[in-house]
Amino acid sequence: MGAENILARGEQAQQLLASVAEHTMAALCAHQLGASDKAMRMTASYTAERQQFGVPIATFQAVGHRAANCFIDVECLRLNCYQAISRLDDGVDASVEVAIAKVWAGDVGHRVSYAAQHLHGGTGIDRDYPLWRYCTWLRHNEMMLGSSARNLAALGSKIAAGEAFCA
Repeated sequence: MGAENILARGEQAQQLLASVAEHTMAALCAHQLGASDKAMRMTASYTAERQQFGVPIATFQAVGHRAANCFIDVECLRLNCYQAISRLDDGVDASVEVAIAKVWAGDVGHRVSYAAQHLHGGTGIDRDYPLWRYCTWLRHNEMMLGSSARNLAALGSKIAAGEAFCA
């Protein structure tokens, strides 16, 4: 390996790796958004078609509330992902926005996955039904993003140190 193959050294290499890690986390959050959105939409479609007591289960209040919570979660994740990605695209510091998106992505993926499986009943865990794949992605992404408690603690430390949300 020659010197021409080395991209960066020292502090420049650390900055490059930090940038790659930040972009990777933002991309993983975006994947979590897509998988959450699809699982939510599959669930909405399923509950609109599945009949119990002669009516679609989507008309049941508890089902509607659970689905509405998923919708709100997905839209909040969308907002946080777009904010982080927009700042990265603009070339400005996005470390706080990426940290926030990571927290939302982990929590939303977890909640949407469980709600989707619950509202699908036994069909939700059947490997022959496509929801299984989305729930697997959601769990995988949640683990890759790190625990929300750890991510919130890191964000809290930045806020306490005056490195976030300060004018």
